[in-house]
Amino acid sequence: SNIHHYQAHITCHHDDDNVDHFLAVFHKLLIQYLFIEHDLYQDQLRNDDGTTAMLSISLDDNNEDAATASELHVQLGHIGFSFPTNDEEPTYTNDGIQMDLSKYEPFLNSFIIRHRGTEQGNASLILHKMLCERRVSYQFSNDDDDQMEQSQSSGRRRNVVSHHPSVLAPSIIDEVHSILDVVKSRQWLSTNPDSVDGLPSLHLNLITNGKPLFDIDEDEEGAIEEGVSVEELSTFPQCIKSLVKVLRPHLYENLLPAARKVLNSPTVEISDVFIRS
Repeated sequence: SNIHHYQAHITCHHDDDNVDHFLAVFHKLLIQYLFIEHDLYQDQLRNDDGTTAMLSISLDDNNEDAATASELHVQLGHIGFSFPTNDEEPTYTNDGIQMDLSKYEPFLNSFIIRHRGTEQGNASLILHKMLCERRVSYQFSNDDDDQMEQSQSSGRRRNVVSHHPSVLAPSIIDEVHSILDVVKSRQWLSTNPDSVDGLPSLHLNLITNGKPLFDIDEDEEGAIEEGVSVEELSTFPQCIKSLVKVLRPHLYENLLPAARKVLNSPTVEISDVFIRS
C-alpha cells in the first residue's frame, strides 16, 4: 500500500505558552490532516487501492525556562501526546496518528465545554465531528499474557473488545454464502428499518437468547449431517437450520472458549447470532 506521511510541527517560544495555546494551533493542523485523510479514503473507495495517510507530531520547545518546557511536555503526555527524541522512531497507532486518541478524546470533550462560544471551542467541535466520522480500523485491546494474568489475579471482569481472527475457515464462509444466496433470492432477509439509518436491515436471526430460531429434530440432524445441497433448501426454516448447523461448532468450540478466556469468566454464553447482508 502507498502511505502518505504528514508532520505537524509546532514551535513554542514564550513563557506563557501552555496546553491551551498549543492546542489552538494543533487543532487547526489536525483538521487539515483529517480533510486530507478523508479525501484519500474516498479515492481508495473509487480506485480500490491501498493509499493511506500517517501523521507524526513534533514539538520544538525553545522556551528558556526548562521547568516550563518540561511541564508542557508532561501535561501533553497526560492527554495522549508522545514526542520521540531524535534517536527514536515515531510510534503510530494502527489508525495512523502518532497519539493516543483514547486519552485525548475525553480531554477534547472537556476542552470543548471550557471554550464554548469561542474560536477555539468552535474549531474543537469541528475536530470532534471529524474524528467521529473517520473510517479507520478499530484499535482492539492488546490482550497479551501479562494483561491476562493481571486480570485473572485481580478476579475482576472487564469489558473487552478483542480481535479473534480465523474463527471461520474460507470453506465455511463459502458454504454460508451459498445458503445466503438462496435466502436472498427468495427475499427472506428482514426488511425492517435499521435503528441507525432507517434503511432495510437485511437481517437474519439464527440464535436468539441462546436458542436456535428453529429446533432441529433427530431426522433433520441426520439429513444435515449427510449434507443438504443448496438446491434442496426449499423453505426458510431449512435455510436457518443449515446455517446454524454450519456455524455452531465454530462458534461454540472456538469462539466461546476464547471469549471466556478474555473475560476470565467460565459462565459467559453466546446470546444472539445473526447475519446482516
